Amino acid sequence: MTACGKQRKKRTPENPRKRWVNQSGHICKFCNREFRNGNALGGHAIRCKKNPDRVVGNGLQGRKNTPASNLKRRIAQIAHIESRTGHQMMPSYNPGSIPIIEEYGRKHGYKFQHAENGGEFHIAALGYWVDAYDAEKNVVLEYDESHHFDSEGNLRERDRQRQKEIEEHLGCEFIRIKCHSLKQ
Repeated sequence: MTACGKQRKKRTPENPRKRWVNQSGHICKFCNREFRNGNALGGHAIRCKKNPDRVVGNGLQGRKNTPASNLKRRIAQIAHIESRTGHQMMPSYNPGSIPIIEEYGRKHGYKFQHAENGGEFHIAALGYWVDAYDAEKNVVLEYDESHHFDSEGNLRERDRQRQKEIEEHLGCEFIRIKCHSLKQ
């Protein structure tokens, strides 16, 4: 029953796996992607018809995104949100971090721009906002809550990568403050 209307390809050096030849017409009319059965095609076609640019094409499943594609996607998503809302996007922030950022700034001589005095600094070219930024001294400060760390207490890779991108782009000093509720 499952092979009805289908033929097997022969194994060859170019094609070591057995594959089905799709003779049953399960091809998306929007992106020409082939499917083994009508159920798979139906679910795909609904999404593809609504937004064909968002559906992953053949051969792209399981591939890692490059930093360049992540940057492009991040900036496009921000622009999309801003176009739909009609105003500049502002990220949510931890109100409990503000007194700590202010105190650190006073103690070390920084004048940080943060969420409650001008908004978090937006690095538009990277699609990132930083918790605090002193433009005069070119210093970025990030207040790290528990979700920035793995189970062993190490800063997550995505946060390390983000820091590296920001440091390279701004040529800045980068300071991290661990949330007081975390073990120092």
